[in-house]
Amino acid sequence: MSAGISRVAVVGAGLVGASWAVVFVRAGLQVNLYDADAQQLPRAAQSVRRSLEALATAGLLAEPVADVQARLRQCATLADALGDAQYVQESIVESLAAKQALFAAMDQAAAPATILASSTSAFVTSSFAEAFAGRGRCIVAHPVNPPHLVPFVEVSGAEFTHDAVVADTMTLMKRVGQSPI
Repeated sequence: MSAGISRVAVVGAGLVGASWAVVFVRAGLQVNLYDADAQQLPRAAQSVRRSLEALATAGLLAEPVADVQARLRQCATLADALGDAQYVQESIVESLAAKQALFAAMDQAAAPATILASSTSAFVTSSFAEAFAGRGRCIVAHPVNPPHLVPFVEVSGAEFTHDAVVADTMTLMKRVGQSPI
């Protein structure tokens, strides 16, 4: 599946989410960016642009900044962001209750085959995903920050995470320039 992933959603547009957006657009993927605070979206888009400009200045961007930035789409609703996404990278605040509520909502909004990944460094997959039907597609993909500069990501599922989800997440991370373990 990961070879066919062309659109991802980044949910949570703070520092980590914006950096993940850079990783994905730089790798040629379309990115739907969503944050519950709509005012955060333009700030995140500016952060992505500044990061892309810095990469270009350092000779680390193969395309013009505008072309790469054009792959980023700001979404007003979670449903819009997840509607055509094949992979979701959640990067909200480290609150178990918030992650449980968000993953339950994403389980309802995303297509059944969409991988739902968390950037969490504080919680195991089972702590936020165990209670709903689509839990087999949930996984942790925790980056070293910022992921667009430090390409190292820890990938871990739960006992209920489908083997294909782990394999596809590992493959996708390699494809976008990360070094997953």
